[in-house]
Amino acid sequence: MRRLSCALLALMILWTWIPALGEEEGLPTYDGPAWTYEVALADIDEDLLMLANSASPLDASYEPSDLRTITARKDDDDGNNLNDGLYLASGGVKMLRKSAFSAVTQLMAAAESDGVILFLRTGYRSYSDQAKLYARAEQRGDVSDTQKAGECDYQTGLAVTLVGRDTRGTALTTDFASTTEGQWLQKNAARYGFIFRYPQGKEDVTGYGWEPWHLRFVGFAVAEYIQQNNLTLEEFVEELNVAYDEFAANGGDVEQAMNSVRLPKGAVELELEGPDGDKEITIFHD
Repeated sequence: MRRLSCALLALMILWTWIPALGEEEGLPTYDGPAWTYEVALADIDEDLLMLANSASPLDASYEPSDLRTITARKDDDDGNNLNDGLYLASGGVKMLRKSAFSAVTQLMAAAESDGVILFLRTGYRSYSDQAKLYARAEQRGDVSDTQKAGECDYQTGLAVTLVGRDTRGTALTTDFASTTEGQWLQKNAARYGFIFRYPQGKEDVTGYGWEPWHLRFVGFAVAEYIQQNNLTLEEFVEELNVAYDEFAANGGDVEQAMNSVRLPKGAVELELEGPDGDKEITIFHD
């Protein structure tokens, strides 16, 4: 019981200590005009909104620093996941950025709980690999469905192709939208922070046809907003830039306002020691 009491005491101290810590270290405050755009500043992570298209190509040297290799799932005889892996549509190394990996893991688990089994077919693709794909498309004489290197969404490390058991190795068509897996994704993807990167009826904006299997992680609040307003990523970024401009025109400071509502990047550890010298609490943010 003494150990539990010390931990509770330390927690009480922590709650009173955190505001004081902020004051001593001078964490940024903001007293300018209010941010009125529907998506809160705290929910906007510009790192998740990068565009890879003909107007904003990624550099040949761009490779995300937090790529995570995805483990292929292994099941026991009862279908239980033995290694916390994901169902992969094919062999070969597949990677995603840490945030996208975490989100797609949650999404695929939720689908499975609803009786829908999804397979990850495509994740991160490098600039050089996309260049090879484009070169092969040129040799075939048809590049209409192939992006140039730097213009491929998969290079962001935030995009995935998710398919069903029957579409793991077949040519994908818009018929996928009417499958059980496609319908589940249309209903639930935004709940896990994903949008459809190339939605139906937006070909004139994205430059590419409807791909009901191609998802892009943008964050939870942003995904919900994009879905509710029938936007593409390009349209959302444009709308957000207008909101930034209007905010600045009214005297707002976007960077300062953002810093005032966000925890710092990276890990922050706060450690307290009990009367016996043992650490009672370690809190971290990543």
